[in-house]
Amino acid sequence: MKVKSIWLWILLVITTISSCKYDDSELWDKVNSLDDRVTNIEEQLTQMNTNISSISTIVNAMNDNLFITNLKETTNGYSIQFSNGETATLINGTDGKDAPIIGFNEFEGKYYWTQTIDGQQSWLTDDAGNKLPVTGADAVTPQLKVNTEGFWMVSYDNGLTYAEVLDEAGNPVKAVGEDGKDGEDGIDGEDGIDGEDGIDGNDGDSWFSDVRIENGYVVFVLIDGTEIRIAMNTNPNDAINVNGIISNPSNESYTIETLISTTTITNNSFSIQIPQDDVLPQLITVNDENGNTIMMARDFYPSNQPYEINANTTALALITLHPLFALIEKDHFDELIEMIQQSPQYPTFVAEVEKSIENQNDIFDTNNTELLIASSNLMEDICGEGNANDIMSRAIITNWEQLNINDPYPFLMEINNTTLSITNTALSPAYDGTVSHNIEGTKQLTIPTREGYGGWELLNQALYGWSSGEWGNLGNGEPVKFEFTYEGEYRFSFIRNEANFYANLVFDLFNEFGIPKIQENLIKDITDDIAEQMLLQGIFAVNPNQDPMDYLLAVGEYTIDYIKSDLFKETAEGNDFHKRFPNASTHLEKVGKALKYWSIIKGSSNALLRIGWRIKAPQTIKFCLCLYDNEITSCAEVELIKKESTDNQEGYAGQTLLEPIEVLVKANSEDGTLVETEYQKVKFEVVSGGGSVSERIVGTDGDFFASTSWTLGNSGEQKIRAVAIDMVTGEEISEPVYFTATLKETADITIRLDWNKLSGNTDIDLHTTDPFGEEIYYAHMQSASGGWLDRDDVIGPGPEHIYWQSAPNGNYIVQVHYFGSESRAITNYRVTINIGEQTFGPYTGSIAYHQLITIGTIVMPDGTVSRSDAKPIFIENTEKEEIYKEFPKK
Repeated sequence: MKVKSIWLWILLVITTISSCKYDDSELWDKVNSLDDRVTNIEEQLTQMNTNISSISTIVNAMNDNLFITNLKETTNGYSIQFSNGETATLINGTDGKDAPIIGFNEFEGKYYWTQTIDGQQSWLTDDAGNKLPVTGADAVTPQLKVNTEGFWMVSYDNGLTYAEVLDEAGNPVKAVGEDGKDGEDGIDGEDGIDGEDGIDGNDGDSWFSDVRIENGYVVFVLIDGTEIRIAMNTNPNDAINVNGIISNPSNESYTIETLISTTTITNNSFSIQIPQDDVLPQLITVNDENGNTIMMARDFYPSNQPYEINANTTALALITLHPLFALIEKDHFDELIEMIQQSPQYPTFVAEVEKSIENQNDIFDTNNTELLIASSNLMEDICGEGNANDIMSRAIITNWEQLNINDPYPFLMEINNTTLSITNTALSPAYDGTVSHNIEGTKQLTIPTREGYGGWELLNQALYGWSSGEWGNLGNGEPVKFEFTYEGEYRFSFIRNEANFYANLVFDLFNEFGIPKIQENLIKDITDDIAEQMLLQGIFAVNPNQDPMDYLLAVGEYTIDYIKSDLFKETAEGNDFHKRFPNASTHLEKVGKALKYWSIIKGSSNALLRIGWRIKAPQTIKFCLCLYDNEITSCAEVELIKKESTDNQEGYAGQTLLEPIEVLVKANSEDGTLVETEYQKVKFEVVSGGGSVSERIVGTDGDFFASTSWTLGNSGEQKIRAVAIDMVTGEEISEPVYFTATLKETADITIRLDWNKLSGNTDIDLHTTDPFGEEIYYAHMQSASGGWLDRDDVIGPGPEHIYWQSAPNGNYIVQVHYFGSESRAITNYRVTINIGEQTFGPYTGSIAYHQLITIGTIVMPDGTVSRSDAKPIFIENTEKEEIYKEFPKK
């Protein structure tokens, strides 16, 4: 030791100049005494630095809302384990008055290190005078030592450099007291009595004056009086351990996270806690140092078996985080996984996920166009119309928009003698209303929603609820019965319960987050609070034409911000929530990113979302029934007003008209006037011509119009009849209106483009290049060869047509271009090609902003298709090369 060598040098000098009778034994005792005291302090330094590190761990736990899962008293202190797997050790020691007491304090919402010397607290600062943070990315953990002169030293860079600890006066603080001076020689020549040794500075190895458990919290009290309170839960949500490996991570700095735990990955292995839940799958994310999610899994993890997180688990997690599937419970989870993996689009999707992992990209990166397109194609294959997948095809067959007359959305209403039964269908919000009669007066009537929610329940209703032409009750609420007692008119008036509407959405999100079902009561209290806040602020007005994913994203972002807010954390429910789920804020942000990811993709999956039902649920519902001679009939009066621009259109046999046919619906009010109504049904039926309509029974939209698409028949007069029907009795309650259309002469070639109607103002363009190299599109709508683009739709959802009445022989290249949109979201296209009476397609797929996709090539032989020897063909481009191109502005 340096201290010992210095005193030995002093000893040699004294020995040289002393008299022969000098006895050096006492001097040796003093040297050894100082040496022992320095050695003793250095031994205690280990304990002191351990406690400083523990302060850092405890303050970070408090700041991150972690809780303590185990507190064990040891022979000389405490051992502590936190919910993220970290541990801390507190060691008891002897207190004194001179040594620096290391602590912390809060400044402008952040914790910084302090030192207390002789009762005076000051900030620990670096050479530039900056406070040293305890938490955050720039946090430091001080280390103490004693120099050769016996003074305290402190390091802020993990022991690379040290500086003296100074008191308020700027003086260094002594760690080891000086020896007393020798007594003077006595008269008889003997040495006088030695002076007493100086008093050592405070050991300072313990700055915790108390550790106690109090009302479910562990309270740590520092010497300076500062208290740290950490929630204690020795059995967090019946947590279970998941042990496994990560498939070839390229960065050893990755961490792995669940709702209740965070840990590091060592040698590609991990062990982490998840909430035990036998109902909902749990999400595990693998994150880089910037918080980006590189890999993940969402599963019911096997017990006592290693689990591997890889590209396949990441792909399945991403798909099952789509709100359509996110609430699927354990009984159907394997069925869902099998359905996803059976899709022919799945291998391509997994390959794109592998690329994302190799490039260390955030899996939720909304700029990863290739992955977005692969995701969209997979979802479209699972959910799109005409999919060969047997399970989902049966779901599409039911076509939820085409409900039975006596089964209208959002109410199923049935009459039995003089009793009306009203049931909330599917996943509609609750409705509060009244029934008025001139004798009975006004009565309150509430139609509750069902308890369970989720897209899978609706899919199951579509898959298995339809039997012998009747709906099952899987998606319906409890029926409410009303008895008619007096003759006359009964006026029913309902308004959607907005608080229930918001609460149901937020409750779904919590289930998607993986909050265990055992916490359902806690979550319902929280969702009610969030719904109340949203309702008070009025920030989510419902738009029936809004994309459901955009709406759900907005609700999700608000929910996440609320959960992270101090307002929530200060409530009893919020405190309990963060205590039970310490990683809630960061974990929910992952799911929020998933919502953002899926909001970029517009397609059939959005149409199937149960949120779409809720958005389209009318704000108000009014209808009138009469009781006469013990018979209930409709007493509503409705007028239909035809939208003239949709009548007398021209089109080709077997093809859909460019514009859907539409009627404005007006119903009688209580004062006898006709007003626009948003809750009536219109029945469209083909009168002549042999054509068909896309939807036979149609409700009104947000502008009070009912519409349907009309596919023309092959010959004769083309005519459609539209009439309003009572949603309870099925009676016709308006005068009919009629639509007619004229068949065009059969064209050699007609090419039609449609895109998803949920895309909003999204402009997709049809391009065709004729055999002479002349391109027809919005900026050049007619070619010398006789081709025409008869409509350029800049809003959506199409259609656009390009046709030739008489097509010259040669090759025609058909392309689709994504010109522009408000959201620049991924959307889906549908191209149908008719060559004479032969139909090719439809050809469907996903397309990204400014992407140009070649659908294929029409090969026309010599002569027109009217000639018997003409055998045109279409060669599909299966590679769908990704070309990004801008065209002239519109």
